Amino acid sequence: AADDTRTCFIRVVRKLGPVNVTPGTSAEQTADAAGEKTVAAVETAQAERKTGPLMRDFADEFFRHRAHRWKPPTRQSNL
Repeated sequence: AADDTRTCFIRVVRKLGPVNVTPGTSAEQTADAAGEKTVAAVETAQAERKTGPLMRDFADEFFRHRAHRWKPPTRQSNL
């Protein structure tokens, strides 16, 4: 940024697809704190791969993503 603030982000691959995680900016925290948040995000993604996500965690996104393939009556009953 113009004020020399730096933003850290990582891309975590999850079962539902990759997600960008922004631990924060250099103005908000130290590099060590951003690193801890990054490690936590990676550990969460690893745990999800082992256990799998729960339907309640991604049902809305799944239906929105798939609805365009359904016939109109199915779309109305599912959404």
